Amino acid sequence: MSVDNTSIILNISPFQLEIIDSASKILGKNSSEFIMDTAIEEAKEVILNQVKFNLNKKEYTQFLNKLNKTASDNFSLQELLRRVEPWKKP
Repeated sequence: MSVDNTSIILNISPFQLEIIDSASKILGKNSSEFIMDTAIEEAKEVILNQVKFNLNKKEYTQFLNKLNKTASDNFSLQELLRRVEPWKKP
């Protein structure tokens, strides 16, 4: 299976480039690796933060009760933790 990569062209100021270069060197990465890793992490956070719960009082109480259970007693939590993250799906 071959994977085609796509290039992204960024227009950034010398100051922005200096910051990116400095941070990437600290982490032992080149600028492209740093930008890609940082962008992917931010994208994951954006996706994960899109979850919105619309619950009435009874549903909210049930939700809190499930959250307060230990992981071993919480079937719903165990099921959630077994799911593959959307960005890891083939």
